[in-house]
Amino acid sequence: MVHEQDLYKKYLNSFNFTKETILFSDIGYAGTIPKVLTGILKRNTQAFLAIASDPGVHNIGDHNCHIESCLCPGAKFGGNLELLNKSLLFESILTAPHGPFIQIESDKNNNIIFKNGETVFLQRNPKVLENLHKVS
Repeated sequence: MVHEQDLYKKYLNSFNFTKETILFSDIGYAGTIPKVLTGILKRNTQAFLAIASDPGVHNIGDHNCHIESCLCPGAKFGGNLELLNKSLLFESILTAPHGPFIQIESDKNNNIIFKNGETVFLQRNPKVLENLHKVS
């Protein structure tokens, strides 16, 4: 049985990354996703996050994950920063329409299968987003 991390690496490498450093962007906060991907891919990465609680260079094994914040470097929860305080709302809005990715498997033919979690309220009720847009 193929290990889940190996399947994810196979999937990511199917994009034929050709640069030495791979770039990511995300809403962010702690940079968990770019750090994990740095470890899985065993490549240097650079992440541009809207919010980064700890920007800078982070050593992940033999590779570096350089995290930069586009809007809010060094941000912490509980302050007057609305973007951060509402970041979970933004993440729920931007989550894939079929739910968050939670697991990767392969079938008997070695095809990759993604398992997704439950959808959130806004994904099941897209009219709410349309109404929010009309109000703003």
